[in-house]
Amino acid sequence: MSGRRASTTPGDSISRSLAIRISCMRSRHIPRSNEPSVGNLGRVRGFQSTVRPALMLGLLLLCECGPRLVFSPTMSSDAMLQRSDLVFIGVIQQQSLERWPFFRLVTNNDPGMAKYWKILRREVRIETVLRGTESRPAIDVYEIFWTDGTSGDWNSTREGERDLFLVRRESGRYHVVRDWWRSIFPVTTGRHDRLPLNDSQPLWERVALMNWWIASADSSTRITYPYFRYSDPGNALDLWRIVKLERGLARHPSPGVRVPACRELLLLSGLGQDECWETLSDSDRSHLHDSGYFCCSAHDVASA
Repeated sequence: MSGRRASTTPGDSISRSLAIRISCMRSRHIPRSNEPSVGNLGRVRGFQSTVRPALMLGLLLLCECGPRLVFSPTMSSDAMLQRSDLVFIGVIQQQSLERWPFFRLVTNNDPGMAKYWKILRREVRIETVLRGTESRPAIDVYEIFWTDGTSGDWNSTREGERDLFLVRRESGRYHVVRDWWRSIFPVTTGRHDRLPLNDSQPLWERVALMNWWIASADSSTRITYPYFRYSDPGNALDLWRIVKLERGLARHPSPGVRVPACRELLLLSGLGQDECWETLSDSDRSHLHDSGYFCCSAHDVASA
């Protein structure tokens, strides 16, 4: 999903403790123009005694159909992992804002902002389960989503995108562990059927290594946008370990892999990681500017 840009963020006026309020509509008496006759009064009262409980039951059932989700906007990467019931890699099939007539997010600071919070549903095809158990090929993932102008690193996603999801079960639904702010992480190095290392190693470290791991030597393999921006969501790797991984990818036979890897190294200005420039062809160098990057000319490399 894409969002408009503004100078304020919803987090500026929302307290840490937020809750969902599901409120039912009150039934209103509708005046009748024709009052029942005395002879029919008994039948009318009998009908009302049957219909009124049914209507009340219907309203209660509608209220129960509303989402009972705990709004969770802030937490660390480790807290997100601890809070998750299921961690998986999946591809977004479709996403849309849901209409929940009884949903209302109540904030302590600015009740007027409640109308901008909506329920976003993503239908996600599961590729690889990394933690937890889920046998279905596709699931719905819900998020409490801000729909007014904002800025910052929020869960901007698009259909067809492959992502890492951390979700928890709430009232029978899968809900992202952190609403709005980044908790869905793009996986840009293609499909992965397993993680490197073994279960004795921290999961965030294994996820990071996976995102720099391309098993195929196929020349058509590509690293997609946003490249390596979210490759280490748990900040598990230090800089020089990342440099080592990128230097390996800079020698990949596919230009769709070696060019983004070399660009990351060239952007480390002053750290002596520009040797990959010499290995790039003129065609490769022309793609260093892909996706709006201001990198890198021969002058940039020489003056670094």
